[in-house]
Amino acid sequence: MTDDATGVGSRRASRQHGVGDRQRRQAPWPPGRHEPVNDVIAWVAQYGLIVSAVITIVVWLRLPGPKKWEFALMGLIGGAIALLLLELAGKLYYDPRPFVVEHIAPLFQHDADNGFPSDHTLLATFLAACVFFYSRKWSMVLLAVALAIGVTRVAAHVHHPIDIVAAMALALASALIARPVAVRVASRLPIGHGRTTGEAGGRSP
Repeated sequence: MTDDATGVGSRRASRQHGVGDRQRRQAPWPPGRHEPVNDVIAWVAQYGLIVSAVITIVVWLRLPGPKKWEFALMGLIGGAIALLLLELAGKLYYDPRPFVVEHIAPLFQHDADNGFPSDHTLLATFLAACVFFYSRKWSMVLLAVALAIGVTRVAAHVHHPIDIVAAMALALASALIARPVAVRVASRLPIGHGRTTGEAGGRSP
């Protein structure tokens, strides 16, 4: 009787364990992901950069020729500096993702790597800083987008606030370092200014 009772109990526990496993596998990931507010947070956190990129491109297209080159150089030089600072900061400081530390599900799938600093926030802030020198109105819009990206990535449990603050600081530093270099290099290019001078000279008697 004891053996039979033990066998029945084992089979029952096994069936319950199997049902639990199936329920866990079939449960929606992550919990609460179906809520509209979580959908918005996840979208902004992942794809807010698209908005920043589109606005930046529109601002760039509306600039006169020489300013286009100046902007492009600032983006290239500052982008390289920002990437270098990003890699350096990540090697100097390690910040586990909140969903790893707190053992909670993020609002979207993400690797459990170093969260410091936030590369999404860094790029969005860098674009806002570059645009500032050409359109302060759109720069403020881009800054708001960058803040929204940072806040939603914290809300999605993939970054801590320090990751966001550090990213914004590095982005601003990169833009400020790149700006005078880009202006100087652009002023020496025989494009725009040089063409205008040549045309004027050609019209002279």
